[in-house]
Amino acid sequence: MGEQGDLDAAVVFYDELDSRFGTDDSPSVREQVAKAFINKGAVLEKQGKPDAAIAAFDEVDRRFDKDDSPGMRARVAQALVAKGRVLGQQQGKPDAAIAVLDEIARRFGKDDSPGMNGQLAAALGNKGVALGQQGKFDAAIAIFDEVDRRFGKDDAPGVRKPVAMALLNKYMALVLQGKRDAAMAAYDEIERRFGGDTSPGVRMLVDVARESRRRLK
Repeated sequence: MGEQGDLDAAVVFYDELDSRFGTDDSPSVREQVAKAFINKGAVLEKQGKPDAAIAAFDEVDRRFDKDDSPGMRARVAQALVAKGRVLGQQQGKPDAAIAVLDEIARRFGKDDSPGMNGQLAAALGNKGVALGQQGKFDAAIAIFDEVDRRFGKDDAPGVRKPVAMALLNKYMALVLQGKRDAAMAAYDEIERRFGGDTSPGVRMLVDVARESRRRLK
């Protein structure tokens, strides 16, 4: 329903899933309920309802933060990453976004659960974006470099995208600073490492970098 653009109907279905299965204690069902709240938050974000989206992400943390299973820890981290992203997109709230993203690092920074690296890389990258929104470009670039240093050798699809995003954001920050040579070097690194990537998410980021590079000529 969401992919067809019927966002209101999608929210109704996510609420129905919670109504019918929200108290089920089986691990696989609990993870699906958490996923439903994350998807609901994403739909509400698309509808321009950031406060409602954040409430959905917070519900994942409230209900499942004590669940120690690897899959659920990754879902909680995913919800917090999404919350940080939404806060970062709200005008005047980069500090709140950074606080949430730092909380992710504090709670999950040493967690080696499957899928966690992708969430940690995304959280760090979003922190860099929030710093850039504050005009702290050097600090933002340092964060983007940290994403690459920590996760750049992880070849999992869920990690490659946030790493590519960090490199793209580094390139953009250098462009905004007027550091053309450094920006071109950052662009060349994107092409070298991700130019032939076949995953749709990464290909989209490469296309964005190529279009920006074309306009700089």
